[in-house]
Amino acid sequence: MGFDPDYIEQYVNEQPQVCQICGAKSNGKYRRMYIDHCHNTNQLRGMLCANCNFGLGNFMDDVDTLKKAIEYLNKYKNLPPNPQEHL
Repeated sequence: MGFDPDYIEQYVNEQPQVCQICGAKSNGKYRRMYIDHCHNTNQLRGMLCANCNFGLGNFMDDVDTLKKAIEYLNKYKNLPPNPQEHL
């Protein structure tokens, strides 16, 4: 990101250690928070858990693709259980 380490430390200390998307809390050992930033502007956006941070990264911060992913999930969220799951 190219930020001054002192600035990053101050920024992290001022942020709640809770993911701003899913609400997961940092426990400092197994679940840590990541500093999210915009790849276009390099502006810091907040703290995210690994799953949410990597998820946004995998979608390359593309809002339209994320909306399509939400539509996809909503389309299939009420499917009955797979009867072959227990075979």
